[in-house]
Amino acid sequence: MAIINFTKADVLRAQNLENEKWYSWEVASCTGPTPNKNKDGVNFLVSFKLIDASDELNGKEVNRIYSSKAISMFIPLVAACKGMTQDSMPKESFQFDTDEIVGKKVDGKYTLELYEGQLQGRVESYLPYKSAAGQGPQF
Repeated sequence: MAIINFTKADVLRAQNLENEKWYSWEVASCTGPTPNKNKDGVNFLVSFKLIDASDELNGKEVNRIYSSKAISMFIPLVAACKGMTQDSMPKESFQFDTDEIVGKKVDGKYTLELYEGQLQGRVESYLPYKSAAGQGPQF
């Protein structure tokens, strides 16, 4: 007989949160670039860890993939990690190191989407930390 050990993160991965609700998150990791499936671009995988919720839910992780084919989708997260909204970002070219966002805290709206027949959680619509947490749908 095999013994399988499940971590709290494993258990929480299957736990869905309330849809269309703002939560506070910490960027746990940002990996990449890794080639995409078609080998015509690269992807970055950002892992978010739930914070400031309940002891029962804190630590839940949600992943989000960003593609080089739509790299501007990354900008709202970068802005929130810098403590500003996307609209307040300077309208000029910039570079950033993906390591800069690891450990940063942001608020993000959790949404549920149907993917291949299963509900899948996703974090989107980022704002600076503590500027939206606990609020209902805003946008």
